[in-house]
Amino acid sequence: MKPDQGPLLSIITVCLNDLENLKSTLGSITSQTYPYKEIIIIDGGSKDGSVEFIQSNSNQVSYWSSEPDKGLYDAMNKGIQKSKGDYILFLNAGDTFHNDQVAEYAMLHAGESDILYGDALMVNKDQSFRGLRHKKLPPNLSWKDFSQGMVVCHQALFIKPMVIVPYDLKYKISSDIDWAIRCLRMTNSVKNLGITVCHFQAGGLSSRRRRLALKERWDIIKKHFGFWKALWSHLVILYKNIAGIR
Repeated sequence: MKPDQGPLLSIITVCLNDLENLKSTLGSITSQTYPYKEIIIIDGGSKDGSVEFIQSNSNQVSYWSSEPDKGLYDAMNKGIQKSKGDYILFLNAGDTFHNDQVAEYAMLHAGESDILYGDALMVNKDQSFRGLRHKKLPPNLSWKDFSQGMVVCHQALFIKPMVIVPYDLKYKISSDIDWAIRCLRMTNSVKNLGITVCHFQAGGLSSRRRRLALKERWDIIKKHFGFWKALWSHLVILYKNIAGIR
């Protein structure tokens, strides 16, 4: 970051054969009023016209690649490796900012915090409102809050490279929980932005592969918090699912 400008924000988008959602996401990113940003697109080798779309908008993209990968989290690791920003944010195909001023607000209020976070809205494929991702965010986020799972939306986390870690590829569905815990364990400098950061589409990978997601979440929480905490956490999660509580 130069003295006369704000922090550089790296916005990473990963995609695979999801052209319409990619268009929506890139449109949302380029509409941001914040000027100091780089856009990184990691495509998994799409055959649906996504590559041609990226090429036609290459003047707005700082870096892009299209090649087969080992899955979502491998692609996200590639994005981290190519980023040069003071903060990193993931907005994958189908995700959008809540409004055009989100990035500007976040960077203006970042201060010296290593991690910034905010709220997220769930939307349907047509972007119609579905509900808040969480009814109540932890007011002062800690890695210990993740004993209940992904308590902050992955797409609502701005993280400095100095505390970011690679995603563990042994987790195919829930690596974001493990990643968030490990990032947060590296800092006590976390700030609640108090705003809605993003919209993300319901019915993602964890919803489609529910059994594997639950197994991985169990393994991750047990690794970080122990067996009994993992058991209690999953009983609470089960109760909330039955009761319809987020």
